[in-house]
Amino acid sequence: GGEAGSGAAQPYFCKRLYDEMCKQSATNPIFPVRPGSFRELGSAKLEFLNQVCYIFGLDTEAKTDVDVMKRGLLKTLLVREFSPAAQFVNPSRSLMLHDVFCHSPICSASRDVDLCRDREFVEGVIRPANGGEPTVLNAKCHMCGLHYDREAIELRLVTMVHNLASRYAQQDLRCRKCKRASSMMMAVHCECSGTFELSLPENKVIERVETLEGVASFYGFKWLEEELHFVLPRDDVEMGDASGGLETIAE
Repeated sequence: GGEAGSGAAQPYFCKRLYDEMCKQSATNPIFPVRPGSFRELGSAKLEFLNQVCYIFGLDTEAKTDVDVMKRGLLKTLLVREFSPAAQFVNPSRSLMLHDVFCHSPICSASRDVDLCRDREFVEGVIRPANGGEPTVLNAKCHMCGLHYDREAIELRLVTMVHNLASRYAQQDLRCRKCKRASSMMMAVHCECSGTFELSLPENKVIERVETLEGVASFYGFKWLEEELHFVLPRDDVEMGDASGGLETIAE
């Protein structure tokens, strides 16, 4: 932190970072596909710069110098400092499963697992040599070393889909102004004159369903894919009418 924060060291770190950007873009020209991937990634150099500077910027003492360094490197890449492309956006969504238990009768250790970002789970998917569907989840219990129960994890995800559908169908309308739940049927405005909105916004539901779709595809959870197709039909998503699939939840 102290070395990076000195002004004299900025040119050195700029050159080091630029060299590393070129190296990474040359050795890793294709971005890896992860369960939580949700957006098109642009230049490898720019993505590397955004992520590294975001991490360095977490140090409040070095943030000013990091911003200066990033500004100079963005000019090298011909990218404007305040353009959307120059802002850090996590390339992966998150899907957390709490209390994933080891199914060994003598262990039963539990842990929280992010199926989109947990390196052990993401890299523990063993695919056949012909590039087919994943067949083995090689993630192991951190206590006893036994493999986690793949079917039990899929069951929890299917339950998550059912709960999400129920929450969306049975949710309350809340006032945008006072945040109170609507107590009057068919009312257009709240008593405070505010308008109503969904407690669980549609875009949040679609985002979660799309994340679950990515997890189902990556880990080969066929049952989960079938349940998701009922909640949000794939044809609707491809045509850009994601809201059509949500109508099946409320019926």
